[in-house]
Amino acid sequence: MQTSDLFVHNPADEAMELSFELRRRGAAEAKPPFARRTVAAHATLYLADAVAALFARDNESGFLTITAEHAASEPVIASFANTQRRDGSKVRQTVRGLTAPPPGASQAAASSSQQLAGLADTSDQQASLGLVNPSSSTATARLRFFDSEGNPLRPSADLALPPWSQRQLERKELARTFGTAGERDYRIEIETLAGGRIVPYATSSRLPAGDPAFVEGGKQQAAKLYLIGVAAKPNAGGSGWRTDLLLANGGDQTTTSEVSFAAPGVRTTTPLRVTLAAGESERLENLLARWSITAAVGVVTVTSTGTGEVLPVAQGETYQTRGAKRFGQTITAMSADDAAGAGQRHYLVGLRQDGDSRVNFWLFNPGDVAGEYEVRYRRLDVSPLGTVPTLRLEAGALRQFAPADHPAGAALGEGFTVEVLVRAGKVLTAAQVTASANEDPTYLRGQVR
Repeated sequence: MQTSDLFVHNPADEAMELSFELRRRGAAEAKPPFARRTVAAHATLYLADAVAALFARDNESGFLTITAEHAASEPVIASFANTQRRDGSKVRQTVRGLTAPPPGASQAAASSSQQLAGLADTSDQQASLGLVNPSSSTATARLRFFDSEGNPLRPSADLALPPWSQRQLERKELARTFGTAGERDYRIEIETLAGGRIVPYATSSRLPAGDPAFVEGGKQQAAKLYLIGVAAKPNAGGSGWRTDLLLANGGDQTTTSEVSFAAPGVRTTTPLRVTLAAGESERLENLLARWSITAAVGVVTVTSTGTGEVLPVAQGETYQTRGAKRFGQTITAMSADDAAGAGQRHYLVGLRQDGDSRVNFWLFNPGDVAGEYEVRYRRLDVSPLGTVPTLRLEAGALRQFAPADHPAGAALGEGFTVEVLVRAGKVLTAAQVTASANEDPTYLRGQVR
């Protein structure tokens, strides 16, 4: 059984009117189910099993469109997709809300090719592919598949997506149609040929646990990328946490990347240098062991150069093995464009600290000067849980908030939101919510408003 828990935060100073539509997978409905909700200023709407709560529907899948009507700011959205296993255990993945392009957005922007990297069809990991057309016109896509060395697998015919539709390509279809069987770290290039923006994504499942992780598509052109929450950490109940780094060059020219790591009290002095030929992907397994780091949690910085327009995509995979089962998460890279600057805020929504879950979150200063911040904890109903009135981070510094660092009221079970107000400098945030029953982690990247 699968359900999705939805958190929608209102960052504005006035109430926000929200409308919801369910666009189900498969044949489109002429009149999709519709609902409205009002969210008070700075409050968070929480909907357990959102499809049932909003539309009184069961056994439906697809995507939600959420419209903030006459709002001064966009809502901050996070969803936890839960899968109930046959043995009664639960695994989950997080999906963040994405902003639709404005009406009349240029076709040139929509047609840029996007990448999904680090996918596999092996005995211990399997992937499925999803494509969403969140617009009122038909979109046409072309898919190209490449192995880890950049060699093309089978190409696709042009793929038409009707308006407001979602298509899911499961592992068997990918293997049969595109030749992905047995491939590790293959890459998909998604090119929009006509129509509006297509949103690609993948679900990467670790076997035999069946633990899924959501992989976002995108086109990465940032010369400097940050991965927050990279870990090497021993524990008594399993193999210990470790992180792989995946770099993928989707361009037609060679690229060079330098990889470094920093954590409180730890900083690498010699960066790793990775050169990728056109189309090539490389996985750096158990990354921190390459610097003989066995116990640290921090941020990886990837600085890339190349002669072409496209620079490498970077993503992390943090995991541990417990018995025969591996549980983990995908760490999405961020750039300075994702940071909040002075007067802005970074939000972490959907955090849970109770008997079932615990939270670690991080603040990172990606700027060149020191940053100063105020950290605010809020209950879902907007009432304050606690505040760190002044927090200072030097350039390139990271601060972790562990479960013991949160206010006592955060352990009430209904969830909470963290708001980071930037008084000076810049900040990026990220969080990990870990299930107590099986140590299954899920990753949340902060969002700026």
